[in-house]
Amino acid sequence: IGAEALAQHSGVSADEVSRIFPDCRALSSGVFQWTAHNLMAQIEHAALRNKPPLEALEDIFHLHVVFLVSHAALPPLLLEALAIPEDGKALRQRIHDLLADYEANLALLLCLARKDAAVRAELDPALAAKLFTYLTQGLAMRAITGKTSDVLLQEGRKVWQQYLNGIRA
Repeated sequence: IGAEALAQHSGVSADEVSRIFPDCRALSSGVFQWTAHNLMAQIEHAALRNKPPLEALEDIFHLHVVFLVSHAALPPLLLEALAIPEDGKALRQRIHDLLADYEANLALLLCLARKDAAVRAELDPALAAKLFTYLTQGLAMRAITGKTSDVLLQEGRKVWQQYLNGIRA
């Protein structure tokens, strides 16, 4: 991840970024930490709003889409960091751990939705949680291709509806 790319995205000078992040490892770690903290804080807030589980999942999904639209530079920055051999391994492990925790929480919401008969009785909550993350990752890849915010928001709504159609009772 280049200091110039991060500076351009964040609106500070490349010198300031270099002062805060003295090397590539610190920079990629900082980008991941900021992304994980900010996105997960928003998701946690959405999950705790005392809504039915499927409504909470929908809020979480749309938060992902809005986050991607608002921070379109993050997916390419993280992909670039993953490509650095000495940094990529540690970052991949951090992403793996974050996804495992995240998918476990999604699976819990899906279990609650199954208990409420809001989703199919035969639904595998762990697999449905993985599919949920695959959908958001796919939208992140679409963001990298230069899709406009309006297109991503529109596609996100359609993707959610298809996901919901597949799991709903």
